[in-house]
Order: sequence, then C-alpha cells, then structure tokens
Amino acid sequence: MTVGINADVDNVRVLLIDDSEDDAIIARAMLSRVRGVIFEEEWVPTFDEGVRKLKENTHDICLLDYCLGKETGLDLLRETIKFGCRVPIIMLTGTNNQEIDVQAIKLGAADYVVKGETNPALLERAIRHARERKKARTERELLNQQLVESSRLAGMGEVASHILHNVGNVLNSINVSVGLLSQYLHEMPIDDVSRVAHLFEEHKEDVGEFLTSHPKGKRIPLFLTQIGTHLGQHFTAANKELEGLVSQLDHVNQIMATQKTLANAAEVVEPVILGELIEQALLMNQPGFETDHIAIKREIFNIPQVMIDRHQVLQILTNLIGNAKDAMQAQGGDSHRLTVQMVKHPDREGLVRIQVSNTGIGICPEHLTRIFAQEFGVKNQGLGLHASALAAKKMGGSLTAWSAGEGRGATFTLDLPMKTLEVIAPN
Repeated sequence: MTVGINADVDNVRVLLIDDSEDDAIIARAMLSRVRGVIFEEEWVPTFDEGVRKLKENTHDICLLDYCLGKETGLDLLRETIKFGCRVPIIMLTGTNNQEIDVQAIKLGAADYVVKGETNPALLERAIRHARERKKARTERELLNQQLVESSRLAGMGEVASHILHNVGNVLNSINVSVGLLSQYLHEMPIDDVSRVAHLFEEHKEDVGEFLTSHPKGKRIPLFLTQIGTHLGQHFTAANKELEGLVSQLDHVNQIMATQKTLANAAEVVEPVILGELIEQALLMNQPGFETDHIAIKREIFNIPQVMIDRHQVLQILTNLIGNAKDAMQAQGGDSHRLTVQMVKHPDREGLVRIQVSNTGIGICPEHLTRIFAQEFGVKNQGLGLHASALAAKKMGGSLTAWSAGEGRGATFTLDLPMKTLEVIAPN
C-alpha cells in the first residue's frame, strides 16, 4: 500500500499474519476506514514468514490470526518469547473463546479481538492502546536502566535492584487496574441512555401515551432498569479498582521516599494493623490469581496494633506473595493454593509470626542454604529475598524458608517483634 507523508496524520506500519488472503483484505478494508491514521499494511500468509518479519522489528503493530495452517497464533506467540519480540501483537480469531483469550494474554499478546464482533473504531482503539502500552513499557525500561546505572556508579546496585523489584510488582498491578478501568468505561451503556433520551424527546408531547401504548415505549421501564443495573455493576467494579490504585500509588511513593533516605535514615515506626498490611500485599499481587486458578487461604489471628515500620513490612510481604505467585505459575497445573497465616510466635513471647506458603515449584535442598544470599538469583525463588531478610533483621525479626523439595511448594516465615504502644511508651 503506497501512502503519502502527512505531518498531521499518524502513520502506522501494520503486519498482517493470516493464512487467508480474503481475511487479510477484510482487515485492510477495515483499517482504511479509520480516520486520522494511515495504515501501511504488509501481509504474510505463513507461520515462518510471520516469525521472520517480527524478528526484523520494522512494524508498529501486528494483527495475528489464530489459524495458521497446521500451527496456531498461540504457537507463534510462544516462538516470539524465544527472541524477545518488541512488536505489540493483537490476536484475531473467528470465535469468542475465553480459553484462547487467556492463553494469548499470558503469552504476551497485547489484546484479543473477535473478527465478527469488531469494527474500524474498535480495531483502531485496540491498536492505539497496544501502542501506548508499548511506549509506556519502553519508557519504563529506559528509566529502569538509568536507575540501575546511576546506582551502579554510586555503589548502590543492590538498593537499585531492590527498588525496581518492589516498584515493578506494584506497577504490574497498576497496569492491569488501569486496563480494567478502561474496559469498564468503554462497556458502560452510555449510547443506550442517549437513545432513550432521544425517544423521550420525540414524544415529549405525548410521553404518557407513548409509555403505555407504544410497543417501544412499553419496553422502556424494563430497559432502564437493566441499564441501571449494568451501570451500577460497572461503577462498583471501577470504584474498587480506583481504591486499589490509590493504595498502590501510595506504596510506590513510600518505597521511593524510604529508599532515598536509606543510607542515613532511622527506623520509622508507627501503629500498624498487620492484617491490613497482608490484605494490601495480596491486592498488589492480585493480577494472575484468578486466571491461574490460584486459591487464597487466610488464617489471620486477630492481634492489636503493633509499632513497626509499615512500609518495610509491606515490601517484605509483597515480595513473598509475588514470589509465591511466580512459583505456582512456573509449576503449572489446573489449581494451586496460596496460604497466608498470622499467629503469635509458638515459642517466643513478644513475637508475631507470618507464614506465606505456596504449592509451587519448591526449593531444592542446596538452594535452601543460600536462598537469602545477595548473589542468589534463581527466578521464582529468590527475587528480593536478600533485601527482605536484611529489613526483617533490622526491625528485630527474621525471615526463613522451608521446602520439602522441588515440585513440593515452599513456606517463608517472617517473625516480627510485637511491640505495642504501651510497651514502648516512656515512664
């Protein structure tokens, strides 16, 4: 497709990977109807050609069909993981299959679109959102690189790694929450409300008769009830995501503020309800629990407020729960369980014990002896554990690990001092 250059028009290079030329023509026709954007399409019909083109990294977006002869779009997504594909990929399929949808997203697809249920506006929005997410990810990676380099030059490589890991956990949750909020807003039946208002405007002289006698008018009360229910459900879900975002952003700010003054800062203690911190840490790691069939079991003993460093504890819990989720995802399988327990220490007075157990890949015996070491970096087993153990020790507690072996899950135990306001109050 030959296009002219226009400074006011966005030019987007699109790679179409589809074994059906007819479907490729339909996709091109749909893209040509989008205003304000010029799409330069390149079509390839086979799996191998698609992989080769994606490796060239010369396109802004890829529309990938699910059916590719004897291979599928999911097979191609798995192949892109091997060479670190940088092009956002939107999966196209002829049927609305939730299982394929979930697999595609887990394999790195930016979105999932059903051919018969889309239109030029929806397709353009999916492409735009995918490109915006890629831009944000690229900027975040550049910022991460700059932070790591600055920390390395200052002799603070471990601190930088700790910051990035903790902030990264929260940013993943924020990214998912923002996506859900966008989905809720787009699915709100605003157009239906406008149509009802238009009908009332047309019959403003005989509204009563219209509502009681006209076939369309008699359906309006039930229709409005359905719209109200729909709007209420979306409002509740969106409000819940917003509350989570506020908590997550506050944690990011506190992480950065804490790490900025780490070198010379004294311990900052405040009254804390540990059960609430556990719930916050679970919320920050929430994306992936449902899609990976991870059940959460809580066994929380009710204890009074304790005086402790809130954000140090929250960072430790976020690390432990995030590592547990990664370990269960790596293990695979249809169902897993994350158990979080909080009890008074069974042997030592004045300590509270928090245990995070998972049914994931487990820890081999040789790793158990060095899992908290600074140089340890086995994925799904040791991210952030060195810094977490140091933070626990600094607060007067400890962090330990136990596992029955590979494939048999793991349990991390955090012991903390249970100092109450009365205990630390001056005479």
